[in-house]
Amino acid sequence: MYLTKLLCDSPGRTVLLSIILTIWCGAFLLMLPHAQNSPISFIDCLFTATSSTCVTGVIPVPLDSFSFFGKCVILALMQVGGIGLLTLWLFLVSLFVNLGISTHYMLGQVFELTALKNPRSILYFIILFTLVSELLGTVGIYLTIAHLYPAKE
Repeated sequence: MYLTKLLCDSPGRTVLLSIILTIWCGAFLLMLPHAQNSPISFIDCLFTATSSTCVTGVIPVPLDSFSFFGKCVILALMQVGGIGLLTLWLFLVSLFVNLGISTHYMLGQVFELTALKNPRSILYFIILFTLVSELLGTVGIYLTIAHLYPAKE
């Protein structure tokens, strides 16, 4: 009851608490023995989770200190942080940039955004756009550097 009231009173508080919760969950996942190849202190795991969520990419320990599971946790935190930044950026742009009605209509026609009336649809659009962009970037990078890494026989 108290937590619901705390979260619903202010959208800013909701965003802040969700970021803090994401960082702490990531830190605890990185503390799991299955996530580490060598012992890592809690403060280093917390710093790594914070850095990954805030998309700065600074890690106080070598990346090889984390197992495959730990690296997947770090990648997931980067995804969550990146999508959060993209969502925040889109929200701020929509608040502070005064686009004319013709620009709104043109953007709606180009991106077919007629269904984006509620926040859930906007979030789905952002996630889909992010995943498609990353997939295209991955394919492009692979096609560019594939000849540098020949397949093992």
